[in-house]
Amino acid sequence: MGLRPRDRKAPANRGYEWAMGCYEMPAETGLAPRWAIVQQGHLVAHEAASGPDTAATLLSRALARVHEKPPTAVRVADAALRSALAPVTGTTCKLVVAPTPEIERLGHMVADGNEALTASYLLDGRISSAAAQAMIHTGLRFAMLEPWFTVISPQRIGVDIPAYGVRGAILETVGGSGISQGFMLYESIDALVSIESMVDQGDDPTTILSGVTLALNFDSVDALPQKCAEELKRYQWPTLSGQAAWVTGALRSGGYRPPSPRTQLAAWAITEALMQLLEAHGRTAGEWSEFYYGQEPTALAFTAANVPGLPTVVLTVPALPHDDALEGGDEAEDAPETAGDAPEAEAQRQ
Repeated sequence: MGLRPRDRKAPANRGYEWAMGCYEMPAETGLAPRWAIVQQGHLVAHEAASGPDTAATLLSRALARVHEKPPTAVRVADAALRSALAPVTGTTCKLVVAPTPEIERLGHMVADGNEALTASYLLDGRISSAAAQAMIHTGLRFAMLEPWFTVISPQRIGVDIPAYGVRGAILETVGGSGISQGFMLYESIDALVSIESMVDQGDDPTTILSGVTLALNFDSVDALPQKCAEELKRYQWPTLSGQAAWVTGALRSGGYRPPSPRTQLAAWAITEALMQLLEAHGRTAGEWSEFYYGQEPTALAFTAANVPGLPTVVLTVPALPHDDALEGGDEAEDAPETAGDAPEAEAQRQ
């Protein structure tokens, strides 16, 4: 699960440095400690610390997936870890022994946001096993389209789901580097503008993503919340190369909340609509770019046929004229006001 709202070009004075270390998982989760790679406070990759070679394996896989913006250095807290990683980095980037406070902050965030680790597909019986199975299959079909390589952040899509009270929301895919794949839904344009501004100023992203309403994450099974992993095994639901999609709720007070039924169904409805959009207008990155940049904002309605109630999802592509209103600063002031009535907020009112 990525912590970053988008794959943003790093400020020139910071370079592309990674910090790497291990953080403990809360004891009640029953999960092993995790190795993590962090760039400028944003999670790049993580994996259970199941053996002495895990850190080198994780770093090797992460480096292989990042082509456009490889790190210039990897910062680790001690010489022993530097020695373990030396065969992986070779001459591609430096290994530097220095403090890694980002890893400690990440561990605190996981502990504070431990409610997300109680998330499940069935939500204690509030989602039927039949509906959950349909959602699992939707997640596999979605992942096979690899939308994070087609809809490259920051290509923003407007989202409205009248049945779930979602109005004026903004979607961005994440994972164009091949790591931390899925999408995030921001409750409004204003929320995204605020988040982007704080990221640009270097604020800690673990405390500023309060405008994120939900996220769909495509992760390895060992990275899933414990209940999700148990349900996958119990019901023998399929995975794709050992990976599966799952949903988190809003990010509040430093941690992700588990999804409400409404939030979870909204996430899967968006997944189905996004698949239909790509199948109709942009199965490849080239086709999508031609479609996305070739028009003014256009509202397209899709029916989420595998979600209970068959909700209609309206996707506006692009979300803003020429998709430049969040980049230039002056244009952002002219962005239309939106209700930002996202499913988590709606659920809390009920």
